[in-house]
Amino acid sequence: MSRFLPVCDGVLTSQGATLQCTGGAGWISVDATYMPGQFDINQLDKGVCASSFASGFIMIASILLVARLVSVVLKAIRVF
Repeated sequence: MSRFLPVCDGVLTSQGATLQCTGGAGWISVDATYMPGQFDINQLDKGVCASSFASGFIMIASILLVARLVSVVLKAIRVF
């Protein structure tokens, strides 16, 4: 089963609810057989998602921790 996708070869303009293709060859059909379908959240690997979230959290937490330590050191220097 092959799928085809209409693509504008020129400039795509929107006038209200209609789209018009001006210039170029107009609307052309592109073979979309091998294009992925609709996104499904179940396709994601839970381990990869968890490790990505954890690494981003650790990066932000480490920056905030360093900023807090610098603040404490500067306050200690100010006291003396």
